[in-house]
Amino acid sequence: MPVNRQVKPHEVAAAYKELFASPAGKIVMAHLVAKFGFINKTTFVPGDPMHSAVYEGQRSVMVYIGQQLAFNPDDEPDHEAVREPQQEKVTNEGDW
Repeated sequence: MPVNRQVKPHEVAAAYKELFASPAGKIVMAHLVAKFGFINKTTFVPGDPMHSAVYEGQRSVMVYIGQQLAFNPDDEPDHEAVREPQQEKVTNEGDW
């Protein structure tokens, strides 16, 4: 896909559903859930805010995937589109 193509939310959700419905997708999903599946449990690590933050980041990806798989096109207006992710510009440390 071209980098700047506008992708509608229902197209993204359909791609997630197609991907994770495939045999390979089911294997990947099982692996992701086993490795990063904080979906129904806490990410809090007492006394360790850094690990808590890392685990919450992992959890947020799993929640997002779950939202895409549960997406209903009737819930979102068709006029809203999302841009495909682009590679971020690398800046020198200290550049704001």
